[in-house]
Amino acid sequence: PSSVMSSAGNGVAQPVGKIPDFDPIHEKACIRFMAYQLGHENDATDVAQISDFQARYREFHEQDTVVYKAYPVESPYGIQGFRSLSPMETTILECPIKSTTRQGLGKDSATGRALVAQLYYADDKQYGIPIESICVRAEDGNVVNIQPIQTRAGKGYRYHIRNIPAGGDFTVQVSFKLNDPNIEVSEKAGLQLDLYLQKIPLLRHTG
Repeated sequence: PSSVMSSAGNGVAQPVGKIPDFDPIHEKACIRFMAYQLGHENDATDVAQISDFQARYREFHEQDTVVYKAYPVESPYGIQGFRSLSPMETTILECPIKSTTRQGLGKDSATGRALVAQLYYADDKQYGIPIESICVRAEDGNVVNIQPIQTRAGKGYRYHIRNIPAGGDFTVQVSFKLNDPNIEVSEKAGLQLDLYLQKIPLLRHTG
């Protein structure tokens, strides 16, 4: 999810809008079940080659099953806050995160899969407000680094989410300040939010 903040002078603050290009990715697929009579099974790893003899049951009728695939965690509403600020004004930004899986996520969950929210200055756009004119603080009040420089640990402010229960929600919250009195009206700055979920090991056939 991405959001853009602009200087509005003494204008009315408005909520940050969701950027359509960063909507959660959902896919729909149909599964059709078919029945086969198999002969002697061999050691092939490909199911299509696992038997020397296969005969399909023509009278087997099963309705197609529709399944939906989604990333196990998503930010359905993007970054929420105010998109129009006056110079030296502060707003609270909230990043709602939702689990779409039946298992807990985070290092302290039963699965132990690490989950990290990464917030940084969106430097891929030509925004008029430089990063030096922005001050972002975590919930504890400490200033955080939002530099978009890639390191081995990631980039920007990385928040480790300890535990989201199955189907649960969590909100990462920071304060955002236009920290320069000379910012001109209608100048803009952008932030980017990424979600990183630890991979799980591939399950292998053990025989």
